[in-house]
Amino acid sequence: MSSVRLSVLENQHLSQTFQWLQSEELRARIDSLGALNWDGHVQYWQAALQDQCRRTFAILDSDQHVGNCGLVSLDRRRLRAELWIYVGEQGHHGVGTQAAEALLALAFKEEALHKVFVRVLENNKAGQSFFKKLGFTQEGYLRDDTVQNGIWISSFLFSLLEHEYRTRA
Repeated sequence: MSSVRLSVLENQHLSQTFQWLQSEELRARIDSLGALNWDGHVQYWQAALQDQCRRTFAILDSDQHVGNCGLVSLDRRRLRAELWIYVGEQGHHGVGTQAAEALLALAFKEEALHKVFVRVLENNKAGQSFFKKLGFTQEGYLRDDTVQNGIWISSFLFSLLEHEYRTRA
């Protein structure tokens, strides 16, 4: 029985989130350009949590906050959204997969979306593999999509359609 669950991200989760985002490696992997100071962090999340085109969750493993995930650019007319996820705590094997599965169930069942997509940096091989294992298909390549430390990095666009989600093995 899984101990991983999603809980709506709230103010109580901001301190742990801020700690994780101090990691330059994590910020690079998820392409975070967010503020590195507490006030900017809180301001960002306060605005994000009010955005009606977002669903934002804390990932809990045995009630311990271990990561965050959500849907952004939630377009209820076009029935699509962009998925994002990261696990900030080490030593929680399989948590990302379980959280992503819970988020996909929410996207396709509760939100009744047709398409979920994700942008993965070209240099994030683990992320590419992760989404392929979840059944996502690479559908695009975004050239020079972001810049990190003065270096342009391209991204892959992956997606999963509702009928693919239903028929996954």
